[in-house]
Amino acid sequence: SVRRFVVGDAQQIDVLAGATVARTGVGESLAERSEVLADTRTVDRLATGAHIREWRDAAGERFAVLEWPDALPAAPTAPLPLEDAPPAGELRRWMLPAVADYLQAGLGEYVTELRPATALFVRFDGLRYDDDPDAERKLDRFVCMIQGVVARYAGSVLQLTIGDKGSYIYAAFGAPFTHEDDAARALNAALDIRAEARTLDYLEPVRIGVSAGMMRTGA
Repeated sequence: SVRRFVVGDAQQIDVLAGATVARTGVGESLAERSEVLADTRTVDRLATGAHIREWRDAAGERFAVLEWPDALPAAPTAPLPLEDAPPAGELRRWMLPAVADYLQAGLGEYVTELRPATALFVRFDGLRYDDDPDAERKLDRFVCMIQGVVARYAGSVLQLTIGDKGSYIYAAFGAPFTHEDDAARALNAALDIRAEARTLDYLEPVRIGVSAGMMRTGA
């Protein structure tokens, strides 16, 4: 199964979670260069359209290594009419606040550059995405908490990843805005996240890593 969640406060984040997402990760780990693997459910839907070279197994799942003809018929896609584009206010909810403010001020795109910055990763466990009807609310509460802590120290939450290797939230300090004490800000944020995560009884203790170095930033 796949469940789609929309979480976050300062910036909304679209999330896919569940057994299907985790199974996709298992298939990816079995794939060699240039290969496409499909699980048994996908192969059944392809029916006679599947050309299978071999089968591979891992973590109790079975995947087919597919072979494709030189060309596949293109799926027709209709262009999105410009008048159907969402209004700017709707788009802003999905953007980093700092980036939205920068663009709205007419300052153009960020210049791509290498700059010193500090990255913070939070790994979290304890949410049952498939069978807990309250999983979206719980995840949203946790993400909003981290967004609030990171914003308190002028950092940015950049990514939420849920997959077979676990669930992670990634934040950066020093991009898009730089401070002389970004490393200290990241460490203070980590301590606050650890403390506040303890109040969420549905989560296992979080694991946090912080690393400083050169980061590629920009549009």
